[in-house]
Amino acid sequence: QRGPSAVLEAIRERLAMTPGLYLQSIEQAGDQMVIKGNSPDESVVTQFGRSLEFSNGLFSNLNIETERKEV
Repeated sequence: QRGPSAVLEAIRERLAMTPGLYLQSIEQAGDQMVIKGNSPDESVVTQFGRSLEFSNGLFSNLNIETERKEV
Protein backbone atom coordinates (compact mmCIF):
# COMPACT_ATOMS: atom_id res chain seq x y z
CA GLN A 1 0.00 0.00 0.00
CA ARG A 2 1.29 3.42 -0.93
CA GLY A 3 0.07 6.71 0.42
CA PRO A 4 0.16 8.48 3.76
CA SER A 5 -0.20 5.38 5.91
CA ALA A 6 2.61 3.56 4.05
CA VAL A 7 4.88 6.59 4.40
CA LEU A 8 4.19 6.94 8.13
CA GLU A 9 4.70 3.22 8.69
CA ALA A 10 8.04 3.32 6.85
CA ILE A 11 9.16 6.26 8.98
CA ARG A 12 7.97 4.57 12.18
CA GLU A 13 9.86 1.37 11.34
CA ARG A 14 13.07 3.26 10.66
CA LEU A 15 12.76 5.39 13.79
CA ALA A 16 12.45 2.19 15.82
CA MET A 17 15.72 0.96 14.25
CA THR A 18 17.50 4.25 15.03
CA PRO A 19 17.80 4.77 18.79
CA GLY A 20 18.79 8.28 19.79
CA LEU A 21 16.79 10.01 17.06
CA TYR A 22 13.81 12.06 18.21
CA LEU A 23 11.12 13.09 15.74
CA GLN A 24 9.77 16.65 15.99
CA SER A 25 7.58 17.03 12.90
CA ILE A 26 6.70 15.74 9.45
CA GLU A 27 5.42 18.17 6.82
CA GLN A 28 4.42 17.47 3.24
CA ALA A 29 3.96 20.05 0.50
CA GLY A 30 3.26 18.62 -2.93
CA ASP A 31 5.79 15.90 -3.65
CA GLN A 32 8.24 17.05 -0.97
CA MET A 33 8.36 15.92 2.64
CA VAL A 34 10.35 17.51 5.46
CA ILE A 35 11.11 15.37 8.50
CA LYS A 36 12.52 17.33 11.45
CA GLY A 37 14.02 15.84 14.55
CA ASN A 38 17.01 15.94 16.80
CA SER A 39 19.78 13.71 18.05
CA PRO A 40 22.92 14.20 20.10
CA ASP A 41 24.74 12.06 17.50
CA GLU A 42 24.96 13.33 13.91
CA SER A 43 25.75 9.84 12.59
CA VAL A 44 22.31 8.68 13.79
CA VAL A 45 20.69 11.29 11.54
CA THR A 46 22.71 10.03 8.57
CA GLN A 47 21.85 6.42 9.40
CA PHE A 48 18.13 7.27 9.47
CA GLY A 49 18.35 9.11 6.15
CA ARG A 50 20.17 6.24 4.49
CA SER A 51 17.59 3.78 5.78
CA LEU A 52 14.89 5.78 3.99
CA GLU A 53 16.71 5.27 0.69
CA PHE A 54 16.00 1.52 0.93
CA SER A 55 12.22 1.79 1.02
CA ASN A 56 11.19 0.19 -2.28
CA GLY A 57 10.91 3.57 -3.99
CA LEU A 58 8.73 5.18 -1.31
CA PHE A 59 11.37 7.88 -0.73
CA SER A 60 13.64 9.32 -3.43
CA ASN A 61 15.90 12.33 -4.01
CA LEU A 62 16.83 12.36 -0.34
CA ASN A 63 18.59 15.44 1.03
CA ILE A 64 19.88 15.44 4.61
CA GLU A 65 20.55 18.75 6.32
CA THR A 66 21.97 19.03 9.82
CA GLU A 67 22.28 21.98 12.16
CA ARG A 68 24.35 21.99 15.30
CA LYS A 69 22.97 23.80 18.31
CA GLU A 70 24.49 24.45 21.71
CA VAL A 71 22.70 22.61 24.48
